[in-house]
Parts: sequence; C-alpha cells; structure tokens
Amino acid sequence: MTSRILRVLAGVTALIGVSVPASIALTAGPATAALRPPSVPAALQVPVGNVPYLRYHAVGTQNYVCLPESPDNPFAYRWTFQGPQATLFSPATGLQAGAHFLSAISPPSFSGMPTWQNNNGATVWATKLAASTNPAFVDPAAIPWLLLKTVFFQNLGPVSGASYIQRINTQGGLGPNQLTNDQPAPETTSCATGSDVGKIAFEPYTAEYIFYRSVN
Repeated sequence: MTSRILRVLAGVTALIGVSVPASIALTAGPATAALRPPSVPAALQVPVGNVPYLRYHAVGTQNYVCLPESPDNPFAYRWTFQGPQATLFSPATGLQAGAHFLSAISPPSFSGMPTWQNNNGATVWATKLAASTNPAFVDPAAIPWLLLKTVFFQNLGPVSGASYIQRINTQGGLGPNQLTNDQPAPETTSCATGSDVGKIAFEPYTAEYIFYRSVN
C-alpha cells in the first residue's frame, strides 16, 4: 500500500511541478546495501543521525569563464569557476543514472546551486558547508572534496530526501593552468585581455558523490 501511495504521489508531483523542501521529505529512494561512510577529513564528516544510502560516480567537466578580476580591478582578468557539468553513473550497474550541474531554484532562491538529477526527473539542490584539500585524502592536482547540505528537492526518486552529500575521490577539474588545489588559478595568456572575457574552459574531472539521509 505504501509503495502504491508513493507512486501516485510521484505522478502527481511530476504533473503539477510541486517542489518539496528536503527537510520534510518522507522517503529517500532505495537504499544501497552495506554502504559505509567513507574516510574523509574531519571537516567533511556528516552529522550523527545520517547514514549513506546512495553513491554515484561522476564523469564530466568543471567549467570556468574568463572575467575581470573585480570591479575595483577591471583591467586584470582571471578564470572564474562557473559550474559543473557531469554525467552520473551507478557503480553497481555501470549505467547512466542522471546528471550533475548548476541550476537555479525557484522559490526560494533564483541563484545557481549545485544540482543532482536522476533520469526520472527527481532533483535535489544543495549548498556547500565545507571544503578540504587535505593532502592526506585529496590529490593536490584535483578539485577539493566537499560536504554539502541539501535544501530542496523536486519529484520522488533516488536522490529525494537526501540530507547531506559528500564529494570525494576527485580527479582533475582545476582551473586552466592551475597546478595545485591550494593555489588560486593564475592569470594566464588565455585570460589576459578584455578580448578574452567570456571565454569558457571545460576542465575534465571525475568524482564520487555520497548521499546521506536522516534516520532520526
């Protein structure tokens, strides 16, 4: 009976486009058997009362745009992070499971936020809580590991009801000519003049995303 109700709710939600805050989610999609919390820096540990239930492998790009460094220094230019663009794969099957990108959420926010979307349209938005480049865990030539807290989801599916997300096991993705993740991306000959403004660089990366849900 419960599964039938959830299927009905999923259809209604998709039909009318209702968005439900993650904080009141009643279901979180199928659990992954024996999924254990990964070893991460202390700052990226998920609060007690949340357990991992879903893992995706991401393959894609971290995208950067050439922009003026700041309003106070408009004639210096720098590669600025624009957002991710990746395909999500299920490690269990190797099949495509969804996508990861930056998107707006309306309401409550019209600004871009990290977004994960399953093939069935289930979508979750999150905000970054912490980042780490601790070399005991993170490859110095890769983008940082992250801890994110979900703030909103739409439609029912695997990512629905997630409370926290970790980005771990990153490879690549640094800005153009950025050698290590503890250094800001340098100004380069490819982003050096006003004529370069608006150029976009697609930097390949891979990562794993671990989804948690509350058990309280």
